Amino acid sequence: MNPITKNKFSHFFRHARSKLIIAGCTAAAVAAVGLFIVATHASGFFASVDPDQGTLTANAHIVNDAGASGGKAIQFTAPAVTPPTTPPPTTPPPSGTLTNCMPNPSRCGYPDATNTGVPAGTALTAVNGDMTISTANAVVDSKEVFGCINVTAPGVTIKRTKIHCDGSYGIYMNDQVSGASNTRRLTIQDSDIECLNIHETAIAYVNITVQRVYIHGGCENGGAFNDNTTVQDSYITDILEIHPELPTGTHGDGIQFAGDVANILIDHNSIIVGAVTSALNWTDPAVSFVAQNNLLSGGGYTVYCPRSATPAGSFQVINNRFAGSPTYGQTDHCTTSGVTFTGNYQDSTLQTVVPN
Repeated sequence: MNPITKNKFSHFFRHARSKLIIAGCTAAAVAAVGLFIVATHASGFFASVDPDQGTLTANAHIVNDAGASGGKAIQFTAPAVTPPTTPPPTTPPPSGTLTNCMPNPSRCGYPDATNTGVPAGTALTAVNGDMTISTANAVVDSKEVFGCINVTAPGVTIKRTKIHCDGSYGIYMNDQVSGASNTRRLTIQDSDIECLNIHETAIAYVNITVQRVYIHGGCENGGAFNDNTTVQDSYITDILEIHPELPTGTHGDGIQFAGDVANILIDHNSIIVGAVTSALNWTDPAVSFVAQNNLLSGGGYTVYCPRSATPAGSFQVINNRFAGSPTYGQTDHCTTSGVTFTGNYQDSTLQTVVPN
């Protein structure tokens, strides 16, 4: 045999012998594992071995086993497997955590043109000219009034109605009829008031509930109220002011007040005005006034508070969001004795509004 062939055979036998040794070791290991499983009654994770002294883990416990020393064995169970869960749907954060709500109030849960006024799809019957409602508890529903409404009876309801008024008041509640009783109320719901007169006030005067009403078009005042009035979930905008320095000029306010200012609630509205007098304006002592949870913007000062001491807690400005750039500041005299001013914050930063 030549040397080259001899070396090839020698190399082949050395590798074959190595593979046989590895195969033999593997077979021995498999046999040893099999003997262990038989001897310990093992089955997957449920293996049992003789107990010794020590601490059991969460996946081990002692069982009776006649084949084990001492008649006891440790049984290992499979660890619990938690099935995957579907993450909960993401919900939009509450309005208090959002910023810059003024351009699109409904994005933050505030009223605007998308969620106030006459509901979409409502069929309206036209009424040409002014209306006078003199029947107690009358209901005016689904009208489009090309004029103004004068209410001379108690308990009237106006709902799902559009009003295009060029007079002094879009809707006027005769205060001599209304008196001071909460049971003699005018209720206005889901309606739209367009002011066509620069000297016009959209709604006046006492014992009125206003809900989900859209006031716009160019009013001097969105509302002028005395006693027993609630304004909720409504949108007031397009307030105009023309030459306020002149006797014939106007002083535009989102809402202004007069008289005793008793039992007034201004709750969760968007009152967005420009360079006019204010969003909310009252400068004398009050009996009971609460403005809360509103989006307020604009004015010389956005909110005017009493300029002289008022009974403690009688004038409250609470948890309102202040936006825009008023001419002079966001508040005037809101540190007056008796005024409660708390929880109010900036639309752009959520920082606390410090009253002046």
